[in-house]
Amino acid sequence: MKKYDKNGNILELVRYGQTGANSYGVIDNLTMKLTGNQLNRVDDASTASAYGGGFEFKDAVKQDNEYAYDANGNLTQDLNKGIEDIQYNCLNLPRLVKFKDQSTITYTYAADGTKLRVEHK
Repeated sequence: MKKYDKNGNILELVRYGQTGANSYGVIDNLTMKLTGNQLNRVDDASTASAYGGGFEFKDAVKQDNEYAYDANGNLTQDLNKGIEDIQYNCLNLPRLVKFKDQSTITYTYAADGTKLRVEHK
């Protein structure tokens, strides 16, 4: 089941997947809250987890403004993924991603925006 707003933004999503060795069911029952076209919050009403470390949504926090954006509309924070800060260069490409555990990902680009290096610390 899916539900969209008038701008084409997804508001609700139900995903099914493997929940046990021989069982299948709902792994995500998501409700999205937006301001304009920017996602602010995602809530998951599903209690089942995907079997074997699958890729269901991890609802790590339950608060308003789980996501933040800069003036250009770039995502700067994703609390559900533990991302505390994302910094961008003059081309609006991510330069630094800082996580809650203080680990970082640093991106280096050529002048034309071609990604040259990714460094995980």
